Amino acid sequence: MSKFDELCKSYSDARKYYFDYQESCFQFAGKLVKKLFDYIEIPKEQIDFVPLKEDIKPNTKYSIPGSMHLDDDSYWHLGIKITVYEKKNIYPHQPLLVRILIKKKDSSYIVKLGIDGEPPEFDT
Repeated sequence: MSKFDELCKSYSDARKYYFDYQESCFQFAGKLVKKLFDYIEIPKEQIDFVPLKEDIKPNTKYSIPGSMHLDDDSYWHLGIKITVYEKKNIYPHQPLLVRILIKKKDSSYIVKLGIDGEPPEFDT
């Protein structure tokens, strides 16, 4: 195997590791939010996933992977908008943005809520 072939294999291995890591974190995020929403008993219509590093496109429904990004802090960031209200179907409604950070370490996951305890900014 030439040095170039070794370089190409290293590149291929790194890409495979990244995409396996990404998929593992996406799967964990899905299980985590399902259990969280079941525990809090949030109606599905009060939940939206939103990207945190790009503008939210109007009338767009985002998936968990579509609303996650890998940030410089090496955590996957997931944006969840939960809309609360005083009375169902009566305004005003208030959207709350929750930022969940996920990182896999060995065979377990590290989960943080928000960045350094600071609430995320969200324009209503």
